[in-house]
Amino acid sequence: MNIKHAFSVSLLNLIIQSVHAITMTKEELLNLNLKDYEKTDVCPEFSYGKSNSFIEFSCGFSFYCLDDNNCQLDKNYTSPYFEFTENDGSIKKYIKGYCPKDFENCTTEICTADSDCLSNKCYNGVCIRGKSKFTECVDNVDDSDYEHPLQVIKCGKPDGEECYFDRQCPGRCVSNSCRSHVYLTPINPIHLEYLIYIAIAFVILVMLFLCILKLISNTNSAI
Repeated sequence: MNIKHAFSVSLLNLIIQSVHAITMTKEELLNLNLKDYEKTDVCPEFSYGKSNSFIEFSCGFSFYCLDDNNCQLDKNYTSPYFEFTENDGSIKKYIKGYCPKDFENCTTEICTADSDCLSNKCYNGVCIRGKSKFTECVDNVDDSDYEHPLQVIKCGKPDGEECYFDRQCPGRCVSNSCRSHVYLTPINPIHLEYLIYIAIAFVILVMLFLCILKLISNTNSAI
């Protein structure tokens, strides 16, 4: 009897979750061919509607992932809240907006605890930039081929979270802050990581050059 009851409860929770949330795995999201959803008036159920991706007549996709197997659609993309369905079927609302840590004249929906904020940081009733427990997966535009831009899904730290490289973000890293729903090709294609590699290579070359000079000097002294 207990087994039947437990099974019934589990089944009910799954039904409730399916009603409230559209859930996919991160792998499923990254494998979507978004070209199938361009130039259409009818978007799939796992889309929030028309896209913000700058490709005309395309469907938009915005998910927040608690882990690789639990990515839920942000079905009301323009809402200040993201509604996440818990395992028990209950709905938890997260405030999507945030302010910088040193904010002035910046407000969000009122928070009372860190857990109210998608950024996981509440200060004086305002959500500020923190470290979210979610990752974000959204549609962006890969315009590396300028004449044939592609709409693609990219995952990373949520919009507004601190970053250093584009690969950390669901879109691009701009001024150490993640940005989503963007063109993926920067105006200046030189990334920070490339500059770091160049600097390291330059230091190695200088050290090698100094070693060669020292070797030549020692050889001449021996003669």
